Formats: sequence, structure tokens, C-alpha cells
Amino acid sequence: MKTNALKRSAGRLSLSNFLKILIAPGAGCGLLPLSGMAQNYGINLPPAYYKNGVADSGDAAFQPGVYSWPYSDQDISNCQYYFNMIRFPINVGTADDDNAMNTLRGFIDQIPGKWAIIAMCGTYKSGDPQPHGNGKVNDYYTLSQMEWAWWNIQHYFPKSSYPNVYFEVFNEPFGYGTDVSSYMSDMNALMNYAPLDRSRCILDGLGNANNIQAVANDGWTGMLAYHFYPNWVSDPTQANFSNKAQSDIGSLSTRTWVTEFGGALDENLYGYSDPSGCYNTYTDDTHPWSANVNCLRGLDDALRALKTKYGSVRGAFFWHGWDEGDSYDYWSPNNSYGACKVHEIITND
Repeated sequence: MKTNALKRSAGRLSLSNFLKILIAPGAGCGLLPLSGMAQNYGINLPPAYYKNGVADSGDAAFQPGVYSWPYSDQDISNCQYYFNMIRFPINVGTADDDNAMNTLRGFIDQIPGKWAIIAMCGTYKSGDPQPHGNGKVNDYYTLSQMEWAWWNIQHYFPKSSYPNVYFEVFNEPFGYGTDVSSYMSDMNALMNYAPLDRSRCILDGLGNANNIQAVANDGWTGMLAYHFYPNWVSDPTQANFSNKAQSDIGSLSTRTWVTEFGGALDENLYGYSDPSGCYNTYTDDTHPWSANVNCLRGLDDALRALKTKYGSVRGAFFWHGWDEGDSYDYWSPNNSYGACKVHEIITND
């Protein structure tokens, strides 16, 4: 999940706003049909969280307690104009709360085909090295508590009624470093003792979900989750971003969900220029906007190349869809240039 974004005024997910974003003259972006895509196309909806009175989507999912979701039924319905799936972060406290789970089930019931990913996040506790916790299962909550949480999630979303709901077992396991054995031991414990249907399970790559090769090489043959952000490379050229994504994913593409990708969408407000209004003009690596623009352009290149060589990834999910006004906010009118590039990435046809 992204850690820094320019903060603006808070707001609500607005149909009128996102129609302004993606039906802009010359932008090349229109309403997405809900069929015929080579991959699934999704949005992340984080819980509400405010730090010092300012909305903070980056740290929201890692907070303890029961989530507060800032979405109405209409908000969920509006997402269907542009996405066929929604990814919902969750934590143990929320998964154990029946009111929260009923709210989540109500959201997913509104999605055509009930296509969704539920992603279990770690939880920050005092003394952790960063706001995203320590990157391991046994941090704020115990392994046993997380097993019970997954049991309850599966109880609310049985495969018989929700065959298109998938379980991302643990989000961004950066605390394991390169120790794939310890990571897989914890993932197998969660899947075995919840127990979870492994055909529904998605395992994140090591680190910030960027090393999926290590998980596959350890013997996992199921689905994988990969994340991609502007700070993934040190020299932010479009080629470097593209090459990294292609190298990281490689022949695993048809097993891989890009469950998070992002970048600031408003660089046109800070000097970047594109006549189509869509992050489509090449930029080198020397500008303040280079990392955000080239991250999205490079990922677009990479997914197209992977599709040609190995087959499409299973889906791509932009972070994020909480309309709180920051530079990653997909719906904000300020962010129309970057949102149009996101549209091109997720359709990728």
C-alpha cells in the first residue's frame, strides 16, 4: 500500500465526479463494458482512517479494531461503471465483528457476479517500526486469532454461494524478509486450520508483495498477489519500471493478481503536460513527476508485454477508491490525467 500522497479535501465517492474524469474530450476513456476484458479490473476500497484530522488511505488498513467503511450502497453500485471487482482489505478485529461482516457481505452482494478479493492485513501496535506493523502474522493478533478470523470470513462467504470471492491470505509480508520457509509455514497454518479452500487462496509475494518468484519456487502452485508502486525502482525511467514488473512476474502471469498498484494521478497540476489528458506523453527520469508517471506507464507496458509472451495477469486493482481527495484518489476531478492511464492499464486490450 502506498505510504505517501498529497492530501487534499475529504469527500465522498461521487458518480458525477468520476464521469467527469473518464468521459473527458480527447481523453480516450469511456465507460468500460463489463465483459470481453483479457483480465479482471478492480479498485481497492480501504477503510476510513484519519491522522491528525487528515484522511490517510495508506495506513488505514493497518489500524487495530473494527474498520469503519466510508461507503454507501450507492458508492458500491457506482464502482460497477468502471470495475468488475473490488478488493476489500480486512483485519482480524473486523473479521470477528458480525456487524462489520454483514456490511461487507452487503457490499459484495451488490457486485455483479459477486467478484471480490478479501485481503487480510497486519495490524500496527505501539513499538512497531512503521505504521504498517511488523509485516508478520503474529504481531498485534496471534496466528490462532487470524485462523479464527479466516474461519469466520469463509463462514460468511462460502464457495457454494460466493465462488468468485477470493482470499488474499496475508497482505505485504515484509517482516519475513527473504525467509520464505517461515512465511510459508504461517500461510500453510492459516490455510490448514481455518481451514481455507486453497483454490480460493492468493499468497502475496515476499517483501511488499513484490517477490512472487520466491513463493512459487518454494512449491506454492496456486494464485499469487503482486504489488507495484513508484518507489519500487531507484531510477524512475519508464523502461526500468516496465523491466522490473516483467522480471518480477514473468511466466507466473496467468497465476498472478496485481492486487495493488498506484501512483499520484495529479502530476499535470505540477508541471507534467499531455495533450490527450492521459499520462500518454513520454517523460524522462529528471522531473519531480517522473516516478509517478513512469510507474504507471511502465506497468502498462509490462502487462501488455506479459500478455503477449505468457498470457494476461488474472487482474489488476488500483489503490485506491476512497474519495478523500488525495493524489491517489481515483475519483477526484484533480486526478483525471492519471485516472485515464489507470483505465488503460486495467483494460489492457
